[in-house]
Formats: sequence, C-alpha cells, structure tokens
Amino acid sequence: MVATTWPTSNWPEGVSHDVSDYEKPLFSILDDSARDYPNQDYTIFNDATRTYSQVKDTADRIANFLVSRGIQPGDRVAIFLPNIPHYPALFFGIIKAGAVCVTCNPLYTANELNYQLKDAGAKAVFCMDHPQFYPTTVNAIKDTDVDTVVVCSIKSYLPKVKAFLGGLLGKIPKWAKFQRLLITNPATFSLTMWWRVPSRSRRRLRLIRPRTWL
Repeated sequence: MVATTWPTSNWPEGVSHDVSDYEKPLFSILDDSARDYPNQDYTIFNDATRTYSQVKDTADRIANFLVSRGIQPGDRVAIFLPNIPHYPALFFGIIKAGAVCVTCNPLYTANELNYQLKDAGAKAVFCMDHPQFYPTTVNAIKDTDVDTVVVCSIKSYLPKVKAFLGGLLGKIPKWAKFQRLLITNPATFSLTMWWRVPSRSRRRLRLIRPRTWL
C-alpha cells in the first residue's frame, strides 16, 4: 500500500511510504499466538481463564460450523452479544470461514437490530441465552435474510462453583420451554443452535443438532 493520499513535506525522515509484509489474513494473529504461546491466558472472565490454544480451537470449530451451515466467503455473520469471553472466538471463527463479521450494539432494540441485519444482509447471528438478548434477536430477525441463530450460553465459561450456584439461584437463564442442546465440554463451545425456517413456510423455529464442527 502506497501512502499517495498523504502528500506532505513533513513526512518523518526514514519512515517508508510503503507498507509491506502484512499480506496475511487477520486471523493469523490468533493462529500465531496459539502457536507461540499456547498455554498463556487469552481471556479472563469471573476468574475463569481460556488460553490462546483453547480460543483458537473454538474459532476453528465455529468456522467449520458456519461453513456447514452454508456460509460462503463474503457472507455477513452478526454478533449480538455483550462483553463476554465468547467474542474473540466468534470474531476469528467468522473471518476464518471467509465471512464478514457484523458487530451489533448489545443495547439495540429489536427494531434497531432488525435494521442493521437487513442493511448488512446478515445470514446468521450469534446471541445470548438471556431474557433480553434472545427475545430481541427473535423479533429482530423477522423479514431478514437470517436463517441461522446461535444462542450462546455463559455457563461453561464460568468457574464450576459459580456456574453451579448461578444455575441454582436462577442467575443463569433456564430455557425449559425449549428443547436444548448444550455443548458443556469446557474445551468446546456452549451453543444452542436454532434454525429459523424462511417466513414463507409459516413454520416455527426448530432445533437442529450441529455435528460437523464437534
């Protein structure tokens, strides 16, 4: 890349106008870190940690899952989550699949999220199993191109004691009215995967079992 758009007589002496040696994908930052520092902590959440190698493994699984759902290079995949440790793996997994990551403001209402999903042309969205985030997402995907909604659980990202107490005290949402599949292995990713059949079929959301990325 040549900095031809910055004509100035004050360019620092010895600083090149050309940027080179960066012809590699963004996700290589994670891959390189996982290779060089596999056991170093990457995320810390409520005293629970995940290493670079764990996050890379999850990102690879997410990429394989998205491809299995028909996501093509250049497709848009949205993340509608607060600041939780799922985020890095999701971001890198999306771009590993060749898709474009659409980050959504977690404070959006259903109407605001609906507008962004339509504007971006998103085909999939990740949200949280939360009394606010999940209903907002369900309402927001109406009349959009979204056909895959992945509901992320926080439970396996917590220390075991906090996860147990959170469930016992009702701090972690329980979606008893839905049949769920939770991937609870701490080395993988806790997901409930729902597929919204296109509205023209007039059928409800139905649960499908993600297989290829396990």
